Amino acid sequence: MTDAEVIAHYRAGTLFRELHRPADTNLQEALHAQLAALHNSQSIDLLALTATPEFQGLDRRYSFTIQQVYRNAIPFMEATPSDMLELIRRVEKKIGGFAALPRGTLRTWIGQTSARVKEVVEIARSDPDFDRDILTDALTALADETAAISFLAVVDTRRQAAIAALGAIKPRNVKTGDATLGTLVAIADGDPDEDIRSTAVSAAFDLLARRKRRVPKWVSALVNAVIAKPSDTTRAALLNGLWRHAEMFRSADVKAVLSLACDGDLTAGKLVEMLSGTLYQLIGGIHHDVAIDCLTTLLASSGKAIPLEKLQMLEHRLTTLERPMLFSLAVRWFATGDQALCQTLSKLIGVVHDQQPFDASLAGRGLTGNQMIVLCHKAVGYMPLAPIVAASFVVAALRAGDKDTEPGLVELLLHALLINFRETAADYLKKIGRADAAYRPVRAALKMYRRYEKDSGIEAPIKELQPSSYQRGVVRQNHYVSSREIRKQAERQSAFFGAVRRSTLLYGRKAITYAVRPWPQGRTDHVRSGAGRDQG
Repeated sequence: MTDAEVIAHYRAGTLFRELHRPADTNLQEALHAQLAALHNSQSIDLLALTATPEFQGLDRRYSFTIQQVYRNAIPFMEATPSDMLELIRRVEKKIGGFAALPRGTLRTWIGQTSARVKEVVEIARSDPDFDRDILTDALTALADETAAISFLAVVDTRRQAAIAALGAIKPRNVKTGDATLGTLVAIADGDPDEDIRSTAVSAAFDLLARRKRRVPKWVSALVNAVIAKPSDTTRAALLNGLWRHAEMFRSADVKAVLSLACDGDLTAGKLVEMLSGTLYQLIGGIHHDVAIDCLTTLLASSGKAIPLEKLQMLEHRLTTLERPMLFSLAVRWFATGDQALCQTLSKLIGVVHDQQPFDASLAGRGLTGNQMIVLCHKAVGYMPLAPIVAASFVVAALRAGDKDTEPGLVELLLHALLINFRETAADYLKKIGRADAAYRPVRAALKMYRRYEKDSGIEAPIKELQPSSYQRGVVRQNHYVSSREIRKQAERQSAFFGAVRRSTLLYGRKAITYAVRPWPQGRTDHVRSGAGRDQG
């Protein structure tokens, strides 16, 4: 549209209905910048437009259009901070929610000049209902810890905004940073409001991330503050900090955070989702072992017994682990014998279509011979659809070189894998090379399997295994006779057996049975009870 067309639509009250076009994003941005220029020249008033009947009567389908217009126009508009804040309130009231797009550019607009930042902060000082997020953005843009700390004395949402800002403001020096961290830890430790405590924990982690010298004592102080008075909100805040800044944590602190999270209400969606996301981040990283300890506790029947499906994305994370890590995890869980852990492994590595055997050994894992045999039996039993993967566990046990366990493992290879899965298992075992510690016992199992194949190849049919028609008929007749005798015995034990008389009339190929019973006048009535060749 030309400037004249925009102005004409503005005056006619039809401007917003024209702004859902064009569809091209670049053309939309150019049009919205054009609106801002016309606003600045006072040809139209985008602020006053939000108070017009046209704006108030807009259908909800224009909500996204409204947000798009002001998101692109706000950075170029000239207005007072109070007018711009009122604009955001009107837009949000109209769309019935949180105007994320205009708010994002409002943050940019406020930070364009220091005067705007200071004016927004001063407006907030006298307004207890001032928007929390806008105040956080303004205090962060002001970058003055003193200004943020001055709001800590209030008892409304502005206090939470100031706490969040303290985590976003880069300290002037180490001393100032330590003082701010001390303030945040004190709030996390003693504030009665759980949301305030949670915000303080998150802000402290944000502040620590901005320091070149990260002192682990502050992480421990935050963990201890939450442990002293735990809640699911503060647990989630600690998990979020661990998720985003795992490198700042020592192993003891990671263990404490995960243990604290496991003690929370894991039926609540938010906490279990945060725990799942944190474990996803930790598994395979520097805190892998601690994360696996926690996951074992969550999944085991003797622990929390939470199904893996409830821990979002963790199944994908585990299956994409490096093979040595995944094998170590499988050895650990199969060795426990815990049903829930073994079933989880069956889902992870026991139903794969493209079977990839593990090239590993059980040597040096602290397992006795009997424990290795039990582990291999678990692997074979829980992975019937992945015989090659199961066989690789037996091969890994053979590589441990325990002579006492070899006979049992060779027998397991033969009876559970080679006889059942034949060439599928044999092809994998034949690839074990001479230099491999498992070569000799594997070859022994293959030799026994070939002998079994040869001996089981019976060419002539065995007559005893194919009964004749006569023999099958005799069996059926004996079954019929025994069933009839059982029925007669049951009838004799019935309370009604002596109350009636029965007779059988043979007539051709059918049988009719009559029951005779007395009537009050001495009459008898013959009742036909059934007909058929098997009733006689």
